[in-house]
Amino acid sequence: DVRLIAAANRSLPAMVSASALAGVVALGLFLSAAGIFSLMSVTVARRTREIGLRSALGASTGRLLVGIFSRAVLLVGGGIVAGNLFILLVVVMGGEAGMSFVLNALMRTSAVLLVVGLLACVEPARRVLTIDPTVLLHAYGSIQHTHHREAAMAAVDAVYPAARNAMAFP
Repeated sequence: DVRLIAAANRSLPAMVSASALAGVVALGLFLSAAGIFSLMSVTVARRTREIGLRSALGASTGRLLVGIFSRAVLLVGGGIVAGNLFILLVVVMGGEAGMSFVLNALMRTSAVLLVVGLLACVEPARRVLTIDPTVLLHAYGSIQHTHHREAAMAAVDAVYPAARNAMAFP
């Protein structure tokens, strides 16, 4: 039918622009996820010494994991909230898109970015938690000097009884 072909030809530019927009959004989501993944991996890896020290002082693995992942949720969640507020402000000012569509898209992308941020913490956390804490401290050179060793032993002697209490390592 000639009318169907004419209608399809009129909607073709709209379909192409919608596909291009979807591609740009998908690329932006992928780049954001890759950035969050690398940032969170580096953040956890940089805390290796702190995590090793807490482990050496007697913190449980579960408590260490709660510390790692709660910081990740705080960092990634803060970024997601700030980004969503900015996007909502732009949408309200522009007024072109339907609010239900925007909210649905924001919830989905926020969930993806939060999951990516948490997954980025898994491997560095596993790596840090499987290493013996004394090896960790020795690798960073802080245990090489006699006065560092003596200070560390004094700290362990002073803190170890409290290390059995989960609240000692917030």
